[in-house]
Amino acid sequence: MKRLANYRRPLLGGILLGTMISFAVLVFADIRAVASVFRSIDSAYLPLILALAPLNYLLRFVKWNYFLRLSGINPQPRINRYIFMSGLSMTITPGKVGELLKCFLLKEHVGAPVSVTSSIVMAE
Repeated sequence: MKRLANYRRPLLGGILLGTMISFAVLVFADIRAVASVFRSIDSAYLPLILALAPLNYLLRFVKWNYFLRLSGINPQPRINRYIFMSGLSMTITPGKVGELLKCFLLKEHVGAPVSVTSSIVMAE
């Protein structure tokens, strides 16, 4: 569990940096244009929109666990959640190549070979 504590500070720093960048974009962008986009969204669809994104991540997590089980890789549930969520932070990289971070985290925490886990990441 000491290893997980090592990730807290970078994670919080990344969240803070992302929030600051988002705020800066809103300040320096055309605020009227941004506001008009938000006003154009039909509020009846907002709960559906807000529910579908977490549902997508939940379904991906179920698929991730299924593929890990098929490969005989069984990380602790808590570490497995952290590894999966760390990969989500890398989905904005070109081709989602950053999600291969999961492979290296599985190797570090479980000893799973990257040659096996990389195919799981690509299939997922």
